[in-house]
Amino acid sequence: MQAVGRHKTTKNTQTKKESKSLNKKSPKKNLINLMYMPAVVLFVIFVIYPFLDGVRISLTNWNGYSQEYSYIGFSNYKSLFKDENVIIALKNTFLYGVGSTIIQQIIGLSYAVFLNNKFRCRGFARTVIYLPIMVASVIMGYIWYFLLQYNGGAINDILIALGIEPIDFIANGKLMVWIIVLINSLQFCGVSMVIYLAGLQNIL
Repeated sequence: MQAVGRHKTTKNTQTKKESKSLNKKSPKKNLINLMYMPAVVLFVIFVIYPFLDGVRISLTNWNGYSQEYSYIGFSNYKSLFKDENVIIALKNTFLYGVGSTIIQQIIGLSYAVFLNNKFRCRGFARTVIYLPIMVASVIMGYIWYFLLQYNGGAINDILIALGIEPIDFIANGKLMVWIIVLINSLQFCGVSMVIYLAGLQNIL
């Protein structure tokens, strides 16, 4: 009985110590939570509020500059999805998002498995693979534009030198979507490579 009583008292003292430690830590946690508030306020002001206001405006016939408008319900959305150009844009966006994700993960995982092995200039190879991420998307677009343009493009000049007719890549919408998917995947596959490489090194 005495042993049981001692065990209970030791448990009570431990719980009291834990509650005291939690009470001591709670002000620090509250202070840390308060530090999130400026970011939350800015997020609400510049992201949430404009989004909700945009949804409200989409339910009106506002022309963008007039002070007078009236609510028309979902008429804008009905006319939007009846437009063939909008449907094509949604399909291209879906192909771009899904295609870039899949190709980027495949290339990134392949690079990670390759660079997980020990060989000379491994650090240099990692730098070269990761380097395209440092290039701005606008600059990367111009680089590929000069490579793919019909008149004076580097790829078409090579085709002409080989006796092959030049290809108008940019004018072919279906082909250009997949080219953009490939360009985006090659540019940002370094991010996937770093993540997969960290995982492989932790496993091995």
